[in-house]
Formats: sequence, structure tokens, C-alpha cells
Amino acid sequence: MEKWYTPYEVLKMATHDNAQLLKLSGPRYPYPGELGVVKEGALADLILVNGNPLENLDLVADPDKNFVVIIRTASSTSTPSTNDICEKKEGRPMRIVL
Repeated sequence: MEKWYTPYEVLKMATHDNAQLLKLSGPRYPYPGELGVVKEGALADLILVNGNPLENLDLVADPDKNFVVIIRTASSTSTPSTNDICEKKEGRPMRIVL
């Protein structure tokens, strides 16, 4: 993909643009909140990467090695806070479901 797209464009297609496609499902849209954005009331999974995927997209190809923290928001009423973020332990990312 890097031959045709910048890392930013690839990450945007995989996140925001796919969320926009889901919205087109109309009444079958299964989510109570907005997807593909990071803002209050939206459903968002956040990933802290060891490195900059905008400079090296290969970082997201090996999550066990490069994802430090994964925060998964279980519902639109759950909002991650700084207290929910923890460090990587035993060489594996911690998964936090809020």
C-alpha cells in the first residue's frame, strides 16, 4: 500500500473511512455512537504505538511487539481517562476494556 498511499492515508482508510462506510448501512447501523473519530460520545479504540506509524507503517503489522497500550471503549457512555492507561507488562500490550 505504501507504493500508492502515504502512511497517514492508509491509517485513515482503515479507521475513519471504514467507519463512514458503516454509517451507510442506515437502520442496520449497529452502533449507538459515532465511529472513526476521537471525541466525547464517540466509540473509539485507542492504541499507543512504540514509534510513529506515520513515519513507519510497518509498526502496526506487529502489534505484540509495537502496541504498548490498547484501550477499547465498550460503549458510547464509557470514556477513557488517564487513570485507565497503564504500562506494557511482560513484553505484551495490556488490553483495557472500559
